[in-house]
Amino acid sequence: MRCDSCHADGGTGGFSSGSVDGNILLLHDQKNGTQLFQQQPVLCAKCHQDEALGAPGKPGIASLSEAMHTVHGTLPTAQQPKCYQCHPGPTTQCNRSAIEGMGPKSPTDPNCEHCHGALLNVGTSVSAGRRPWLDEPRCADCHDKPETDTGSKLYRHASGHGGVACEACHNSPHAWYPSQRAADNWQPLNYQGDPGPIGKSCAVCHTNRPERGEGPHQRDGGGGHDN
Repeated sequence: MRCDSCHADGGTGGFSSGSVDGNILLLHDQKNGTQLFQQQPVLCAKCHQDEALGAPGKPGIASLSEAMHTVHGTLPTAQQPKCYQCHPGPTTQCNRSAIEGMGPKSPTDPNCEHCHGALLNVGTSVSAGRRPWLDEPRCADCHDKPETDTGSKLYRHASGHGGVACEACHNSPHAWYPSQRAADNWQPLNYQGDPGPIGKSCAVCHTNRPERGEGPHQRDGGGGHDN
């Protein structure tokens, strides 16, 4: 996380404390009437619920996700941090799918808004009842067929077609086949000579042709392009 992009010593609020953490804590103290700077080290999740850590937080205090996204999302547009300043950035390439419209727009614009909404939307959705880290965009948000709906399960935990994990054919979240990174596409290229989702041909996995309607997402003829 590049908090130092804005919170370098003497940065936001003009607070000089000798560290990035100190600048953040002094700013928090000023805005919320706390005395965190004198209580270091501070675990944010002690007060702010954090599902990623399993921390319950304190009643009446916004979750860490809601607080971070809402506070930064209400800043003037030019001052709002970009997704890669807090989430896995240009080196990690958190979103690297090459699917049209879903992949990054540029090396510095990961296009997270396509599925997650803008910075403020992420925060307000939590205020409206969404559970951060537990309630995320679903396949059915874009694919309107019921057989593509993962229900209440996160994509990374979901399975279909004979109990096979969705990731086994489509790859991990944010790197859906085809991926812009060649190494991600090794499996589909190795098995079917194509970087798209596994299943271009039923023979990739099956030694005999599946019955009609047994294919992935219940498509007729087994779902592969060899039907």
